[in-house]
Amino acid sequence: MTSWLTCLVPPCVATFAGATSTSTPPLQCKTIHLKGTSNCETMKQHVSSSMSLRWRLPLILVVISLTLLQQPILVPATLFRVGGPMGWTVPPSPDFYQTWASSHNYTIGDILEFSYTGPSSLQNVRKEEYHRCHSSHPIYNFSDGMTVFGLFYSGSSYFISSDFHSCKKGQRLAVRVLPLPPTPKRRRSPPPSSSHHGAWRDSSNTEH
Repeated sequence: MTSWLTCLVPPCVATFAGATSTSTPPLQCKTIHLKGTSNCETMKQHVSSSMSLRWRLPLILVVISLTLLQQPILVPATLFRVGGPMGWTVPPSPDFYQTWASSHNYTIGDILEFSYTGPSSLQNVRKEEYHRCHSSHPIYNFSDGMTVFGLFYSGSSYFISSDFHSCKKGQRLAVRVLPLPPTPKRRRSPPPSSSHHGAWRDSSNTEH
């Protein structure tokens, strides 16, 4: 499902309710600096984790809409449902999620949707923690069962199950986010050509 966004959504919108961070204050918005565009205004979002998903999503969409109106350029964004119909769970094979990830291209502004149940939670972690299947201090920890995560920066993003054994069985995901293409430069219009009607005479060669 593709929609058209008019700027990069601040990272706080990606955390939503139910997310906690050990590196930055929960749901703390930041200002995004993107070459070629004006900056998104810093916005603060305080959403109670006790709110039902039914009421959180409309509020999230309102915050996103207000933010997007600040920017002049259009950025195509795609929503990816991680794992397809199976969602986020212990996969049938250890390489299931990496095979799924390699079948898509991700660009800045795209969104990952994680749907999961059970006691384990979703963690956004660093590369070395991804390979270890363990993080004592994840970047973000989600446990609401329906996590929508925005990809706001180019480079790799890593996700694991908080359950070590589930992660070792393949419940982990690494995605590579491509940078936005450079903004095309406007071609300058050529100056209007001079036209002369009738005879033209060089006054310097005029005989007297």
